[in-house]
Amino acid sequence: MKEVQLKPKLKVGKVPIQHVTISRCAVCGSTERDSYSNVCEQPYPGLDEKGQPYTHIVRRRTACSKCGQARIDRSFENRKT
Repeated sequence: MKEVQLKPKLKVGKVPIQHVTISRCAVCGSTERDSYSNVCEQPYPGLDEKGQPYTHIVRRRTACSKCGQARIDRSFENRKT
């Protein structure tokens, strides 16, 4: 029988926390949305509104699930190259 080596578990408080702003519909304020489509990734380094560095701007088309309003969700991502 083959031995299986388990990964050590992280201790409480050692999990990294991600601060994410949730996109909302401009018409009804709902956070529910359809699936993303036509994702456009643009390599463009800079600093976001909070002063955090980013390497890419990502735009994702979607629509509100409640009222159907179309929107583009924009995010700033810091990727390793």
